[in-house]
Amino acid sequence: MGYRVASRNITINNTGDFNLTFVMNSSQSWIDFNGTTNNSISFAVNRSFNYSIINVTANTTGFAVGEFGFNVTIFGFNNSVLISSQRIPGKVVIQNVAGPYFTVTITN
Repeated sequence: MGYRVASRNITINNTGDFNLTFVMNSSQSWIDFNGTTNNSISFAVNRSFNYSIINVTANTTGFAVGEFGFNVTIFGFNNSVLISSQRIPGKVVIQNVAGPYFTVTITN
């Protein structure tokens, strides 16, 4: 199979009174964040800036036709203390049909 990439954005909002640090990681090595080849990313969202947009990419090079599940877990910290976490399940669907083909699965 050829090189395939599926990409979506996740927006992280900080509506509180404190600057927060976030860590995002994926259960699968073929999930990348912000164009890197890492399946983990750390970033800050200041209270004055309020949000950050993280691009999540599935590099499915060499994958066969089928469904491939993954989880993205987001951890929120205030002064190195974990204050919140959320797991977001996702799915990449590869089909061998005449295109274009587009599917959206909302799991949360």
